[in-house]
Amino acid sequence: MFGSSYQRLLRLFQSKGPGFCWTVGGQILYVLGAAAGVKVLTSLLGPPAFGMLALGLTIAGMGNLFLYGPFGHAVLRFYSIFRNHGNLQELYQLITRFQWMSATVVSAMAVFLTIGAYQWYGSEIASLVFFSTVFMITSGISSVQIALRNALGHYSTVAVAQGADAWLRVLFACAAILLVQVSATAAVLGYALAGVVMAICLWLLNQKQIVGWAGGAESRPSASSLRPRIDELYAYAFPFVLFAVFGVVTSFGDRWLIEYCCGLADVGIYAALHQVAYAPLVVLSNAVNQFLLPLVYAQAGDGSSASDLQRAQRAYRLALVLAGACFLAWVSFTFALGEPVLRILTAPGFSTNHQLLWLVALGGGIFYFGQILVIRGLYEIQPQRYIFPKAMHAGVFFALACGMIVQGKGMYGVAYASIFASLAYVSAIIYSNSVAQGSVLRWQTHPAALLESAKS
Repeated sequence: MFGSSYQRLLRLFQSKGPGFCWTVGGQILYVLGAAAGVKVLTSLLGPPAFGMLALGLTIAGMGNLFLYGPFGHAVLRFYSIFRNHGNLQELYQLITRFQWMSATVVSAMAVFLTIGAYQWYGSEIASLVFFSTVFMITSGISSVQIALRNALGHYSTVAVAQGADAWLRVLFACAAILLVQVSATAAVLGYALAGVVMAICLWLLNQKQIVGWAGGAESRPSASSLRPRIDELYAYAFPFVLFAVFGVVTSFGDRWLIEYCCGLADVGIYAALHQVAYAPLVVLSNAVNQFLLPLVYAQAGDGSSASDLQRAQRAYRLALVLAGACFLAWVSFTFALGEPVLRILTAPGFSTNHQLLWLVALGGGIFYFGQILVIRGLYEIQPQRYIFPKAMHAGVFFALACGMIVQGKGMYGVAYASIFASLAYVSAIIYSNSVAQGSVLRWQTHPAALLESAKS
Protein backbone atom coordinates (compact mmCIF):
# COMPACT_ATOMS: atom_id res chain seq x y z
CA MET A 1 0.00 0.00 0.00
CA PHE A 2 2.66 2.49 1.05
CA GLY A 3 4.87 1.40 -1.87
CA SER A 4 2.13 2.03 -4.41
CA SER A 5 1.31 5.39 -2.78
CA TYR A 6 4.98 6.35 -2.97
CA GLN A 7 5.11 5.37 -6.64
CA ARG A 8 2.02 7.46 -7.41
CA LEU A 9 3.53 10.39 -5.52
CA LEU A 10 6.79 10.02 -7.43
CA ARG A 11 5.03 9.91 -10.80
CA LEU A 12 2.96 12.95 -9.83
CA PHE A 13 6.05 14.99 -8.95
CA GLN A 14 7.85 13.87 -12.11
CA SER A 15 4.99 15.03 -14.32
CA LYS A 16 4.12 18.16 -12.33
CA GLY A 17 7.53 18.94 -10.84
CA PRO A 18 7.90 22.53 -12.17
CA GLY A 19 4.39 23.41 -11.02
CA PHE A 20 5.05 21.95 -7.59
CA CYS A 21 8.30 23.94 -7.27
CA TRP A 22 6.50 27.15 -8.25
CA THR A 23 3.75 26.46 -5.73
CA VAL A 24 6.20 25.81 -2.89
CA GLY A 25 8.33 28.82 -3.86
CA GLY A 26 5.28 31.09 -3.97
CA GLN A 27 4.13 29.91 -0.55
CA ILE A 28 7.60 30.47 0.90
CA LEU A 29 7.59 34.00 -0.51
CA TYR A 30 4.12 34.51 0.94
CA VAL A 31 5.00 33.29 4.44
CA LEU A 32 8.13 35.46 4.47
CA GLY A 33 6.03 38.48 3.59
CA ALA A 34 3.46 37.61 6.25
CA ALA A 35 6.23 37.16 8.84
CA ALA A 36 7.77 40.50 7.88
CA GLY A 37 4.34 42.11 8.19
CA VAL A 38 3.83 40.79 11.71
CA LYS A 39 7.31 41.89 12.80
CA VAL A 40 7.15 45.38 11.32
CA LEU A 41 3.53 46.20 12.12
CA THR A 42 3.69 44.96 15.72
CA SER A 43 6.81 47.12 16.17
CA LEU A 44 5.23 50.23 14.61
CA LEU A 45 1.74 49.94 16.08
CA GLY A 46 2.03 48.15 19.43
CA PRO A 47 -0.62 45.79 20.88
CA PRO A 48 -3.67 48.15 21.06
CA ALA A 49 -3.35 49.54 17.52
CA PHE A 50 -2.44 46.11 16.14
CA GLY A 51 -5.60 44.82 17.81
CA MET A 52 -7.62 47.55 16.11
CA LEU A 53 -6.04 46.55 12.79
CA ALA A 54 -7.07 42.92 13.39
CA LEU A 55 -10.65 43.98 14.10
CA GLY A 56 -10.73 46.21 11.02
CA LEU A 57 -9.56 43.40 8.78
CA THR A 58 -12.46 41.24 9.92
CA ILE A 59 -14.64 43.52 7.78
CA ALA A 60 -12.60 42.62 4.71
CA GLY A 61 -12.77 38.97 5.69
CA MET A 62 -16.56 39.07 5.47
CA GLY A 63 -16.36 39.55 1.71
CA ASN A 64 -14.14 36.52 1.28
CA LEU A 65 -16.46 34.38 3.40
CA PHE A 66 -19.77 35.36 1.84
CA LEU A 67 -18.94 36.40 -1.74
CA TYR A 68 -15.55 35.81 -3.26
CA GLY A 69 -14.59 32.65 -1.41
CA PRO A 70 -17.69 30.65 -2.45
CA PHE A 71 -17.45 31.86 -6.04
CA GLY A 72 -13.72 31.15 -6.20
CA HIS A 73 -14.32 27.58 -4.99
CA ALA A 74 -16.93 27.12 -7.69
CA VAL A 75 -14.63 28.48 -10.41
CA LEU A 76 -11.84 26.12 -9.36
CA ARG A 77 -14.17 23.10 -9.30
CA PHE A 78 -16.09 23.85 -12.52
CA TYR A 79 -13.17 24.98 -14.65
CA SER A 80 -12.47 21.41 -15.83
CA ILE A 81 -16.17 20.89 -16.59
CA PHE A 82 -16.44 24.08 -18.67
CA ARG A 83 -13.14 23.25 -20.36
CA ASN A 84 -14.23 19.75 -21.29
CA HIS A 85 -17.34 21.20 -22.93
CA GLY A 86 -15.43 24.00 -24.73
CA ASN A 87 -17.04 26.83 -22.74
CA LEU A 88 -14.06 28.66 -21.21
CA GLN A 89 -15.02 31.98 -22.81
CA GLU A 90 -18.42 31.76 -21.17
CA LEU A 91 -16.83 30.93 -17.82
CA TYR A 92 -14.68 34.04 -17.93
CA GLN A 93 -17.65 36.20 -18.90
CA LEU A 94 -19.51 34.76 -15.92
CA ILE A 95 -16.56 35.64 -13.67
CA THR A 96 -16.44 39.20 -15.03
CA ARG A 97 -20.18 39.76 -14.50
CA PHE A 98 -19.98 38.44 -10.95
CA GLN A 99 -17.08 40.69 -10.05
CA TRP A 100 -18.70 43.84 -11.42
CA MET A 101 -22.00 43.08 -9.70
CA SER A 102 -20.40 42.21 -6.38
CA ALA A 103 -18.14 45.28 -6.48
CA THR A 104 -21.17 47.52 -7.15
CA VAL A 105 -23.20 46.02 -4.30
CA VAL A 106 -20.32 46.11 -1.79
CA SER A 107 -19.43 49.70 -2.77
CA ALA A 108 -22.99 50.82 -2.09
CA MET A 109 -22.91 48.98 1.23
CA ALA A 110 -19.59 50.66 2.06
CA VAL A 111 -21.13 54.11 1.71
CA PHE A 112 -23.89 53.34 4.20
CA LEU A 113 -21.53 51.62 6.63
CA THR A 114 -19.08 54.52 6.52
CA ILE A 115 -21.80 57.10 7.10
CA GLY A 116 -23.19 55.08 10.00
CA ALA A 117 -19.73 54.62 11.54
CA TYR A 118 -19.06 58.35 11.25
CA GLN A 119 -22.32 59.21 12.98
CA TRP A 120 -21.80 56.75 15.82
CA TYR A 121 -18.03 56.54 16.32
CA GLY A 122 -16.37 59.45 14.51
CA SER A 123 -14.02 59.92 11.57
CA GLU A 124 -11.29 57.50 12.71
CA ILE A 125 -13.56 54.43 12.82
CA ALA A 126 -15.40 55.59 9.68
CA SER A 127 -12.12 55.72 7.77
CA LEU A 128 -11.17 52.28 9.07
CA VAL A 129 -14.51 50.87 7.88
CA PHE A 130 -14.20 52.51 4.45
CA PHE A 131 -10.66 51.33 3.71
CA SER A 132 -11.44 47.85 5.03
CA THR A 133 -14.36 47.65 2.61
CA VAL A 134 -12.17 48.77 -0.29
CA PHE A 135 -9.69 46.08 0.68
CA MET A 136 -12.58 43.59 0.78
CA ILE A 137 -13.43 44.32 -2.86
CA THR A 138 -9.90 44.37 -4.23
CA SER A 139 -8.65 41.31 -2.35
CA GLY A 140 -11.80 39.43 -3.31
CA ILE A 141 -11.37 40.21 -6.99
CA SER A 142 -7.74 39.13 -6.78
CA SER A 143 -8.67 35.84 -5.09
CA VAL A 144 -11.11 34.93 -7.87
CA GLN A 145 -8.57 35.84 -10.56
CA ILE A 146 -5.96 33.72 -8.77
CA ALA A 147 -8.43 30.82 -8.55
CA LEU A 148 -8.85 31.03 -12.32
CA ARG A 149 -5.09 31.07 -12.97
CA ASN A 150 -4.72 28.18 -10.57
CA ALA A 151 -7.37 26.16 -12.43
CA LEU A 152 -5.51 26.89 -15.65
CA GLY A 153 -2.36 25.38 -14.15
CA HIS A 154 -0.40 28.65 -14.36
CA TYR A 155 1.51 27.93 -11.15
CA SER A 156 4.22 30.51 -11.80
CA THR A 157 1.68 33.33 -12.11
CA VAL A 158 -0.14 32.22 -8.95
CA ALA A 159 3.13 31.95 -7.01
CA VAL A 160 4.35 35.40 -8.04
CA ALA A 161 0.94 36.99 -7.41
CA GLN A 162 0.57 35.57 -3.90
CA GLY A 163 4.12 36.36 -2.89
CA ALA A 164 3.89 39.89 -4.31
CA ASP A 165 0.53 40.43 -2.59
CA ALA A 166 1.98 39.65 0.86
CA TRP A 167 4.97 41.93 0.37
CA LEU A 168 2.95 44.77 -1.18
CA ARG A 169 0.67 44.82 1.86
CA VAL A 170 3.68 45.20 4.15
CA LEU A 171 5.29 47.93 2.04
CA PHE A 172 2.14 49.95 1.50
CA ALA A 173 1.04 49.63 5.13
CA CYS A 174 4.44 50.78 6.39
CA ALA A 175 4.49 53.67 3.93
CA ALA A 176 1.02 54.78 5.01
CA ILE A 177 1.93 54.57 8.70
CA LEU A 178 5.13 56.57 8.21
CA LEU A 179 3.63 59.16 5.82
CA VAL A 180 0.11 59.58 7.22
CA GLN A 181 -0.03 58.60 10.89
CA VAL A 182 0.77 55.75 13.25
CA SER A 183 -2.63 54.08 13.40
CA ALA A 184 -4.56 51.01 12.37
CA THR A 185 -6.49 53.13 9.86
CA ALA A 186 -3.29 54.05 8.01
CA ALA A 187 -2.26 50.38 7.91
CA VAL A 188 -5.61 49.37 6.41
CA LEU A 189 -5.23 52.19 3.88
CA GLY A 190 -1.95 50.58 2.83
CA TYR A 191 -3.64 47.19 2.56
CA ALA A 192 -6.37 48.71 0.37
CA LEU A 193 -3.84 50.36 -1.97
CA ALA A 194 -1.91 47.10 -2.29
CA GLY A 195 -5.16 45.34 -3.10
CA VAL A 196 -5.94 47.85 -5.85
CA VAL A 197 -2.54 47.27 -7.47
CA MET A 198 -2.91 43.48 -7.34
CA ALA A 199 -6.49 43.47 -8.65
CA ILE A 200 -5.60 45.68 -11.64
CA CYS A 201 -2.50 43.64 -12.51
CA LEU A 202 -4.34 40.32 -12.36
CA TRP A 203 -7.31 41.64 -14.33
CA LEU A 204 -5.05 42.94 -17.11
CA LEU A 205 -3.15 39.67 -17.15
CA ASN A 206 -6.32 37.63 -17.52
CA GLN A 207 -7.50 39.83 -20.38
CA LYS A 208 -4.77 38.22 -22.50
CA GLN A 209 -6.22 34.83 -21.69
CA ILE A 210 -9.71 35.87 -22.75
CA VAL A 211 -8.40 36.88 -26.18
CA GLY A 212 -7.17 33.33 -26.70
CA TRP A 213 -10.52 31.88 -25.66
CA ALA A 214 -12.43 34.19 -27.96
CA GLY A 215 -11.01 32.45 -31.04
CA GLY A 216 -13.71 29.81 -31.02
CA ALA A 217 -16.59 32.23 -30.62
CA GLU A 218 -18.33 31.12 -33.80
CA SER A 219 -18.85 27.61 -32.41
CA ARG A 220 -20.01 28.69 -28.98
CA PRO A 221 -23.22 27.12 -27.65
CA SER A 222 -26.32 29.20 -27.02
CA ALA A 223 -26.93 30.85 -23.65
CA SER A 224 -29.92 28.56 -23.06
CA SER A 225 -27.77 25.43 -23.44
CA LEU A 226 -25.28 26.81 -20.91
CA ARG A 227 -27.95 27.74 -18.36
CA PRO A 228 -28.03 24.33 -16.62
CA ARG A 229 -24.24 24.31 -16.23
CA ILE A 230 -24.21 27.87 -14.84
CA ASP A 231 -27.00 26.90 -12.44
CA GLU A 232 -24.87 23.98 -11.29
CA LEU A 233 -21.97 26.33 -10.61
CA TYR A 234 -24.09 28.65 -8.48
CA ALA A 235 -25.74 25.67 -6.77
CA TYR A 236 -22.29 24.37 -5.91
CA ALA A 237 -21.30 27.78 -4.47
CA PHE A 238 -24.49 28.18 -2.43
CA PRO A 239 -23.49 25.86 0.47
CA PHE A 240 -20.28 27.86 0.88
CA VAL A 241 -22.43 30.91 1.57
CA LEU A 242 -24.17 28.91 4.30
CA PHE A 243 -20.75 27.89 5.60
CA ALA A 244 -19.90 31.59 5.88
CA VAL A 245 -22.75 32.16 8.32
CA PHE A 246 -21.02 29.80 10.73
CA GLY A 247 -17.54 30.81 9.59
CA VAL A 248 -18.08 34.35 10.88
CA VAL A 249 -18.17 32.93 14.40
CA THR A 250 -15.12 30.69 14.08
CA SER A 251 -12.99 32.99 11.89
CA PHE A 252 -13.59 36.35 13.57
CA GLY A 253 -15.49 35.66 16.77
CA ASP A 254 -12.30 34.99 18.75
CA ARG A 255 -11.01 38.54 18.27
CA TRP A 256 -14.30 40.21 19.12
CA LEU A 257 -14.83 38.04 22.19
CA ILE A 258 -11.35 38.90 23.44
CA GLU A 259 -11.98 42.59 22.78
CA TYR A 260 -15.20 42.34 24.78
CA CYS A 261 -13.62 40.67 27.81
CA CYS A 262 -9.99 41.84 27.75
CA GLY A 263 -9.53 44.94 25.56
CA LEU A 264 -7.64 45.93 22.42
CA ALA A 265 -4.16 45.17 23.78
CA ASP A 266 -5.02 41.48 24.28
CA VAL A 267 -6.66 41.43 20.85
CA GLY A 268 -3.37 42.67 19.38
CA ILE A 269 -1.32 40.02 21.20
CA TYR A 270 -3.73 37.24 20.25
CA ALA A 271 -3.92 38.41 16.61
CA ALA A 272 -0.12 38.46 16.29
CA LEU A 273 0.21 34.97 17.76
CA HIS A 274 -2.67 33.78 15.58
CA GLN A 275 -0.91 35.02 12.43
CA VAL A 276 2.33 33.31 13.41
CA ALA A 277 0.58 30.05 14.34
CA TYR A 278 -1.63 29.95 11.26
CA ALA A 279 0.87 31.11 8.62
CA PRO A 280 2.40 27.65 7.91
CA LEU A 281 -1.05 26.05 8.15
CA VAL A 282 -2.44 28.46 5.57
CA VAL A 283 0.61 27.92 3.39
CA LEU A 284 0.15 24.15 3.44
CA SER A 285 -3.57 24.47 2.82
CA ASN A 286 -2.90 26.83 -0.10
CA ALA A 287 -0.34 24.41 -1.52
CA VAL A 288 -2.91 21.60 -1.45
CA ASN A 289 -5.62 23.81 -2.95
CA GLN A 290 -3.37 25.23 -5.65
CA PHE A 291 -1.40 22.19 -6.70
CA LEU A 292 -3.23 19.01 -5.74
CA LEU A 293 -6.87 20.13 -5.78
CA PRO A 294 -6.99 21.05 -9.51
CA LEU A 295 -5.49 17.63 -10.26
CA VAL A 296 -8.14 15.93 -8.13
CA TYR A 297 -10.90 17.90 -9.85
CA ALA A 298 -9.49 17.12 -13.29
CA GLN A 299 -9.48 13.40 -12.46
CA ALA A 300 -12.99 13.52 -10.99
CA GLY A 301 -14.45 15.33 -14.03
CA ASP A 302 -18.16 16.00 -13.58
CA GLY A 303 -18.48 13.21 -11.00
CA SER A 304 -20.49 10.91 -13.24
CA SER A 305 -17.81 8.21 -13.69
CA ALA A 306 -17.00 5.75 -10.87
CA SER A 307 -13.48 5.19 -12.21
CA ASP A 308 -12.81 8.94 -12.29
CA LEU A 309 -13.97 9.27 -8.68
CA GLN A 310 -11.71 6.38 -7.64
CA ARG A 311 -8.67 8.10 -9.15
CA ALA A 312 -9.64 11.33 -7.40
CA GLN A 313 -10.01 9.46 -4.11
CA ARG A 314 -6.46 8.10 -4.32
CA ALA A 315 -5.05 11.62 -4.67
CA TYR A 316 -7.33 12.79 -1.86
CA ARG A 317 -6.02 10.13 0.53
CA LEU A 318 -2.47 11.07 -0.35
CA ALA A 319 -3.23 14.70 0.55
CA LEU A 320 -4.61 13.57 3.92
CA VAL A 321 -1.43 11.70 4.84
CA LEU A 322 0.92 14.49 3.79
CA ALA A 323 -1.12 17.28 5.36
CA GLY A 324 -1.63 15.41 8.63
CA ALA A 325 2.11 14.81 9.00
CA CYS A 326 2.92 18.47 8.28
CA PHE A 327 0.29 19.80 10.70
CA LEU A 328 1.58 17.55 13.49
CA ALA A 329 5.17 18.65 12.84
CA TRP A 330 4.27 22.34 13.04
CA VAL A 331 2.32 21.97 16.29
CA SER A 332 5.25 20.08 17.81
CA PHE A 333 7.63 22.81 16.67
CA THR A 334 5.57 25.61 18.24
CA PHE A 335 5.32 23.62 21.49
CA ALA A 336 9.09 23.20 21.71
CA LEU A 337 10.29 26.56 20.34
CA GLY A 338 7.37 28.95 20.74
CA GLU A 339 9.19 31.61 22.77
CA PRO A 340 12.23 32.11 20.50
CA VAL A 341 9.98 32.07 17.43
CA LEU A 342 7.86 34.89 18.84
CA ARG A 343 10.94 36.88 19.87
CA ILE A 344 12.13 36.75 16.28
CA LEU A 345 8.80 37.38 14.55
CA THR A 346 7.12 39.92 16.86
CA ALA A 347 7.96 43.05 18.78
CA PRO A 348 9.01 42.93 22.45
CA GLY A 349 6.03 42.36 24.72
CA PHE A 350 4.24 39.87 22.46
CA SER A 351 6.37 36.85 23.39
CA THR A 352 5.36 36.87 27.07
CA ASN A 353 2.35 34.73 26.11
CA HIS A 354 4.40 32.20 24.15
CA GLN A 355 2.57 29.26 25.82
CA LEU A 356 -0.50 30.37 23.89
CA LEU A 357 1.20 29.88 20.52
CA TRP A 358 1.13 26.09 20.41
CA LEU A 359 -2.47 26.00 21.65
CA VAL A 360 -3.55 28.27 18.79
CA ALA A 361 -1.48 26.17 16.37
CA LEU A 362 -3.10 22.96 17.66
CA GLY A 363 -6.61 24.31 17.14
CA GLY A 364 -5.65 25.57 13.69
CA GLY A 365 -3.94 22.31 12.72
CA ILE A 366 -6.99 20.23 13.62
CA PHE A 367 -9.27 22.65 11.76
CA TYR A 368 -7.18 22.62 8.59
CA PHE A 369 -6.99 18.82 8.68
CA GLY A 370 -10.77 18.98 8.61
CA GLN A 371 -10.54 21.27 5.59
CA ILE A 372 -8.53 18.58 3.80
CA LEU A 373 -11.18 16.00 4.74
CA VAL A 374 -13.78 18.26 3.12
CA ILE A 375 -12.09 17.78 -0.29
CA ARG A 376 -13.91 14.48 -0.70
CA GLY A 377 -17.33 16.09 -0.79
CA LEU A 378 -16.03 18.83 -3.08
CA TYR A 379 -14.76 16.54 -5.83
CA GLU A 380 -17.99 14.53 -5.53
CA ILE A 381 -19.88 17.85 -6.01
CA GLN A 382 -21.58 17.51 -2.63
CA PRO A 383 -20.45 20.54 -0.60
CA GLN A 384 -23.86 20.69 1.13
CA ARG A 385 -22.73 17.58 3.02
CA TYR A 386 -20.70 19.82 5.35
CA ILE A 387 -23.36 22.27 6.48
CA PHE A 388 -23.90 20.27 9.67
CA PRO A 389 -20.16 20.05 10.53
CA LYS A 390 -19.76 23.79 9.96
CA ALA A 391 -22.75 24.49 12.22
CA MET A 392 -21.36 22.19 14.92
CA HIS A 393 -17.94 23.86 14.70
CA ALA A 394 -19.43 27.33 15.21
CA GLY A 395 -21.85 26.24 17.93
CA VAL A 396 -19.28 24.38 20.02
CA PHE A 397 -16.74 27.19 19.69
CA PHE A 398 -19.18 29.94 20.67
CA ALA A 399 -20.59 28.04 23.64
CA LEU A 400 -17.19 27.01 25.00
CA ALA A 401 -15.54 30.39 24.35
CA CYS A 402 -18.32 32.26 26.14
CA GLY A 403 -18.12 29.83 29.06
CA MET A 404 -14.34 30.19 29.28
CA ILE A 405 -14.60 33.99 29.19
CA VAL A 406 -17.17 33.97 31.99
CA GLN A 407 -14.67 31.93 34.03
CA GLY A 408 -11.99 34.56 33.36
CA LYS A 409 -9.82 32.44 31.06
CA GLY A 410 -9.42 35.24 28.46
CA MET A 411 -7.21 34.49 25.47
CA TYR A 412 -6.33 31.03 26.70
CA GLY A 413 -10.00 30.15 27.10
CA VAL A 414 -10.65 31.14 23.49
CA ALA A 415 -7.72 28.97 22.36
CA TYR A 416 -9.04 25.95 24.30
CA ALA A 417 -12.49 26.51 22.83
CA SER A 418 -10.96 26.51 19.35
CA ILE A 419 -9.24 23.17 19.98
CA PHE A 420 -12.38 21.39 21.19
CA ALA A 421 -14.51 22.97 18.46
CA SER A 422 -12.05 21.82 15.80
CA LEU A 423 -12.15 18.27 17.22
CA ALA A 424 -15.94 18.35 17.00
CA TYR A 425 -15.67 19.68 13.43
CA VAL A 426 -13.36 16.88 12.28
CA SER A 427 -15.55 14.26 13.97
CA ALA A 428 -18.65 15.60 12.21
CA ILE A 429 -16.87 15.59 8.84
CA ILE A 430 -15.74 11.99 9.29
CA TYR A 431 -19.32 11.05 10.17
CA SER A 432 -20.71 12.90 7.14
CA ASN A 433 -18.20 11.23 4.83
CA SER A 434 -18.93 7.78 6.27
CA VAL A 435 -22.68 8.25 5.81
CA ALA A 436 -22.09 9.17 2.17
CA GLN A 437 -19.80 6.16 1.58
CA GLY A 438 -21.11 4.12 -1.30
CA SER A 439 -24.12 6.34 -1.87
CA VAL A 440 -25.00 7.03 -5.47
CA LEU A 441 -27.54 9.69 -4.56
CA ARG A 442 -26.62 13.33 -5.06
CA TRP A 443 -28.37 16.29 -3.46
CA GLN A 444 -31.84 15.46 -4.81
CA THR A 445 -30.01 13.63 -7.67
CA HIS A 446 -28.36 16.78 -9.04
CA PRO A 447 -26.40 19.80 -7.72
CA ALA A 448 -28.74 22.23 -9.49
CA ALA A 449 -31.59 20.94 -7.33
CA LEU A 450 -30.00 22.77 -4.40
CA LEU A 451 -30.53 26.04 -6.24
CA GLU A 452 -34.13 25.14 -6.95
CA SER A 453 -34.77 24.27 -3.31
CA ALA A 454 -33.15 27.55 -2.26
CA LYS A 455 -35.42 29.48 -4.64
CA SER A 456 -38.49 27.75 -3.33
